[in-house]
Amino acid sequence: MLILNASRAPIPRWRAVLAVAGVFAAVLTVDVDVQAQPPVPPTPPEQKAPPGEEDLELRRPPPPPPIEAKDLDAEKKALEGSWRVVACEEGGKPLRQFGISQFTFKAGRVTVGEGSTSEQYGYTLDLAQRPKQLVLAARTSAGGKKLLRVAYSLEGDRLVICFDSRPDMPAPNALETKEGDGRLLATLKRVPPRDDGRVPGTAPGTPSNGERLPGATAQPSPPSLLEPRTGAVLPNGSREGNRTAVWEFKWSAVPGASKYHLQVIAAKARIPRLDRSDLTSPEYRDEWRGYVIDPNRLGWRWKVRALVGDVWTEWSEERTFDVQPLVPPGPYVVGKLDPADVAAILELVRGTPENVDRRILRIVVEKPDQVAVWTGVQPSPKAGRGSTIHLEKVDGKWKIVRYGRWIS
Repeated sequence: MLILNASRAPIPRWRAVLAVAGVFAAVLTVDVDVQAQPPVPPTPPEQKAPPGEEDLELRRPPPPPPIEAKDLDAEKKALEGSWRVVACEEGGKPLRQFGISQFTFKAGRVTVGEGSTSEQYGYTLDLAQRPKQLVLAARTSAGGKKLLRVAYSLEGDRLVICFDSRPDMPAPNALETKEGDGRLLATLKRVPPRDDGRVPGTAPGTPSNGERLPGATAQPSPPSLLEPRTGAVLPNGSREGNRTAVWEFKWSAVPGASKYHLQVIAAKARIPRLDRSDLTSPEYRDEWRGYVIDPNRLGWRWKVRALVGDVWTEWSEERTFDVQPLVPPGPYVVGKLDPADVAAILELVRGTPENVDRRILRIVVEKPDQVAVWTGVQPSPKAGRGSTIHLEKVDGKWKIVRYGRWIS
């Protein structure tokens, strides 16, 4: 007979006692040390995920891989070169004109072209963001920094950028614009180098790295400005819209030029009043109606460049001119007459006894130094009566030389 007797002790032991046929023959005691075994917890019931979340872990995107220095170098190399804006939109709607026309990445800096001007920035890349980000930084006149945070996508020769036009705003979280979001979106195409190594629109012998090729032909000189001269005063219009102002611009012809580009801009303006790049002769006559208000009359600027082959020359030097003050409301001036002369004539005519209580209808310029002032009443174009006062300018001063009567 085999009897197993187990007892609990501070250190667990098992004791085996052997007895044969009820007669105690021998007792064999075996002490064995074993590790205490904790009770096995019950198996919890299976937990099911809420509906729709069964594959949540599968759908969660993995964390982006760490960005290494070689990745940044490769991205900068892919951006290197010039990019031209080919499409743009704001507030979800296409823009006909985009202030920025070209980006050029070179040697860790980017030059942003805006019309005839450009500004250079340092830049950093953040490839861990989605979309990727480009942060432009430039020093301000006060010694601080201004930042422009741009979201972008680069695929071969296509670059898409999106940024907020409001200052100190983060980069957009998507390459899109919506109504009222203040964002600008632009698509750019890489400007391919030519066979001679230069970028189209640059001087002959200028490769894409900006260095000149040995023996390259010099870029043609820009035009020389002729008229108006510095400090000239050009005609103004009128509030009534009954006067056509004429501005004439002339410059020297450039040999081989097929087109000229004229820009005319007010001192405080950001957009040129004239921006014509399709002119085929070295002059332009601008006839317009309207008027320039007094605060904007002074310090207008103009410049010209020429297209030779497929290369624009540098811009000419800038010249300045002013615009005449508005003629005071009153008579209609027939012919060209300086506003200062108009004011002097009106003061003289209104002070004559013959014109007491008479309305001044018009001033007719007969010769540069002779005018006839028509006064009276004219209830309709074909009916009226009044006086004509003839004046002449002698030694810089106007004087009345004779009177007449008219009736219709």
